[in-house]
Amino acid sequence: PANAFPRIQIEPPFMPPPEECAKRSAENQGVELSIQKRVDVRVAGMESDSDTSDLYGWIKFSDSAPVDSLGLALFSDAFPPSIFSKLGRVGWVPTVEITVQVRNLPKAGWIMGHFFTDDLQNGSMIETGRLWDSEGCLVAQSRQLALIKQTSEN
Repeated sequence: PANAFPRIQIEPPFMPPPEECAKRSAENQGVELSIQKRVDVRVAGMESDSDTSDLYGWIKFSDSAPVDSLGLALFSDAFPPSIFSKLGRVGWVPTVEITVQVRNLPKAGWIMGHFFTDDLQNGSMIETGRLWDSEGCLVAQSRQLALIKQTSEN
């Protein structure tokens, strides 16, 4: 049986509750995103010039609809790019490829996210993401290849 194996799980990070985090918006993102109408993303302390490329935050559907495996896939690509926490808003960062492993279906409530870029070279980046439900259960992990397309403002 599945429960005969020991459980090894990545613990969720400590961060402020969603109501104390900045809501993702066109103003703080630097671009209007249509996805912002469907999801409520709260970012915990994303500051450019950070020593790391870690981004932490919360996400849920704007209408508080339940989250299924497709919702987890969407949420894995709905946060601002984690590289913004190191370099600031560098421009458009389109996803080239993303893999999402759904580990569990989440309990109701906000989903916590942690994303980090651990490989940046030649205008492309690799980002790793993890999502936990409201009870601290790891529900999804992602790995993404994205391009960094600088805007004319940069």
